[in-house]
Amino acid sequence: MGTSRVLIHYKPQLYTDLFARIFQSIGSVELYDPNSPVLKTFNGKAPPEIVDVVVFSLDVGDQPGFKSLPEWFHSVKLLTFSPTGDVGYRRLPGEENWEEIQPFGMDQLIHEIVGSQALVEDAD
Repeated sequence: MGTSRVLIHYKPQLYTDLFARIFQSIGSVELYDPNSPVLKTFNGKAPPEIVDVVVFSLDVGDQPGFKSLPEWFHSVKLLTFSPTGDVGYRRLPGEENWEEIQPFGMDQLIHEIVGSQALVEDAD
């Protein structure tokens, strides 16, 4: 199994820190901070070769997505979910529609992160 490259942009910061610790304990996950120097070298645009999965919080009204997603987000797997785990959404690379996942717990999050790299490897 390869390494999943994950960008976490979840609010509040406490959750970002918690997810980062969990992913680090799993191994085979490389984390990128939204303020990472690696990502900044691309002037706020990260080519899909750098990140496989982006994890972020739901916006106001518990809907997926930032108001304006960077263009490169269309080339990566997106995961967004409520802090309570009541609902989550997944959007696969190149897709326009979000898939609702209820409930969205820690097992689901780990499966989505670790399993995404397996899909990339199968395609190679």
